[in-house]
Amino acid sequence: MNILITGCGSGLGKSLFKIGLTRKYEVFPHYRQSLSQSDDVLVGDICDKNFPHLITNFCENKKIDIFINNAAIRVSGDINKTKDEDIHKCIQTNITSQILTIKRVYDFFCRKRSGLIININSLAGLNASPQESVYCASKFALRGFSKSLQLESIGSGVEFIDIYSTQEWLDDYYYPVLPKYGQDGKFIEETLFIRINRILQDDMSTAERCQRILTLLVTFAEKNPGMTRLMTGDALTGETDRLRVRITQMFDRLESQLKQILREAPIREKMKPSVSPAVLANLLLAAAEGRLMQFVRSGFTRLPTEHWDEQWHYLEQNLLQPYSGDESPYTF
Repeated sequence: MNILITGCGSGLGKSLFKIGLTRKYEVFPHYRQSLSQSDDVLVGDICDKNFPHLITNFCENKKIDIFINNAAIRVSGDINKTKDEDIHKCIQTNITSQILTIKRVYDFFCRKRSGLIININSLAGLNASPQESVYCASKFALRGFSKSLQLESIGSGVEFIDIYSTQEWLDDYYYPVLPKYGQDGKFIEETLFIRINRILQDDMSTAERCQRILTLLVTFAEKNPGMTRLMTGDALTGETDRLRVRITQMFDRLESQLKQILREAPIREKMKPSVSPAVLANLLLAAAEGRLMQFVRSGFTRLPTEHWDEQWHYLEQNLLQPYSGDESPYTF
């Protein structure tokens, strides 16, 4: 697996490059300036008009599988006191040049029918903050660009991921997911079950575990509309049987996990499912899947998390009942 990371001269890019080397990935760094003459290093200003050509050649020569779009600059301060040239530089670096760069990388990945593009954004791409109006504008723009390409890339074999929290990125993506990355929806399954395994490690009730897993599913879908189309089958027309099977197996695995959690309730907390664990697990997953289907059918305007807390509260009230231990908990 070959990874190209931009902006490795300092900060997060430098850290990601070093971590990648310790993990034995084939990692190629990009620097704005470098004394190295190695052809394993991409050197150039991302704002230079020739940079898109450089990155196309580099991706082709090094057979890049994953592109981590990390290079950016920060501009802060009172907008009335911010120099026009600083505004132009921020927008040019953080959005215009990145659109042109990603266009070339995306084209390369489309031609080989596989690839992962990871945009390192910022919390400033989610929430506005004072004294950072220009920087926030550039990050909101990157977010919109990436979200649009998530939809546009359906069926291409190329996936887009947005990272807003550095620690989330290190904990949930860079360490565990990249070694297992592959096309055909594998990223979705790996991402979900890494988090599910963490939920199972925590000491919490049966209802809390079920709630956390289902909330994870609907939240993931809301943040990744393109992948939600895959999960619901909306984007599977004309796709290979392998992809259909993978998505089906993923939901079967989710349902089996819920069923196992419910089966453990009598032992863990002297409670038992109100109906058989198999029936109840299927009902719970169907409730969450329904939220995903409505999200896609509405053109991504009806959010999966809308009213979810209230709906879960209703489901939870009918989830479990006391178990004395005198009889089998699964006699219905």
